[in-house]
Amino acid sequence: MRSCCLLLIVAVLLLSGVTTVVAGDPFAVINSVELKAMIDRNEPGLILVDTRSYGEYQEAHIKGALSIPWASLEKDPSTLNFPKESKLLFYCTGSS
Repeated sequence: MRSCCLLLIVAVLLLSGVTTVVAGDPFAVINSVELKAMIDRNEPGLILVDTRSYGEYQEAHIKGALSIPWASLEKDPSTLNFPKESKLLFYCTGSS
């Protein structure tokens, strides 16, 4: 699944013990082990957003992830119109 090549960036609207963050900061970075644990326990409100190109998404992606390329998000941030209690997790190509 090329998880070693995915840089995980988490924008969490409601943090419920996902990772240690600065008080009041709604953003956190997690690793692939933490992500797998969230997926395995069916973390309530978790929404995975693959921000790579659609072609990269088609090649390989995390099961259940939505494909919303970064360029699309820059043009229309309203694409992220999810319930307030959602935990949005963004990932893209990166190096480990």
